[in-house]
Amino acid sequence: MSPEARDPSSLRSWSRWPQIGSLLKTRPPEESATSFSSASLRYINAFGPQFLQGRTSSQFISGVLGFRVELPEAVRAVSSSVDAFGAVLQLTIPAANGLRIAMMVGEGVVAGASAVMLDTTVSSVAPVAADDGVVMQTFGSARAVIHDSFFALTRPLRELMDPEET
Repeated sequence: MSPEARDPSSLRSWSRWPQIGSLLKTRPPEESATSFSSASLRYINAFGPQFLQGRTSSQFISGVLGFRVELPEAVRAVSSSVDAFGAVLQLTIPAANGLRIAMMVGEGVVAGASAVMLDTTVSSVAPVAADDGVVMQTFGSARAVIHDSFFALTRPLRELMDPEET
């Protein structure tokens, strides 16, 4: 996962994001009307010690975020501690409105401290027209999927995070 991850409480408002029109204008003239094969929006969140509160990453991933990982009996039989295993879970999930979610959750390190990383990318399944409004509408739909799932996943952390409901 990327070392560029940010504390989830620092991601405050979608409304501060710039429009994409300026970027579209930089395309070569012969490509200016060509659709994008896909459009993706990615958020990487890190849950450091202030959120882990002494829990192992596997305890946080299952107990707080709700991703349940159950070790098979063959692995449990040879494990010295079934509660202290490290995990990286990768999922690809279809979403509404022609979108697909790629989500990865696992152990990481941010600023030298252990953290649980939540890496979420929402992509369009179909091509996206090279139009400011269409691209931003796609990003807006992707952002809503990421926001709604993140907000629900982190409900147990609400008081620690003090998020804005947008």
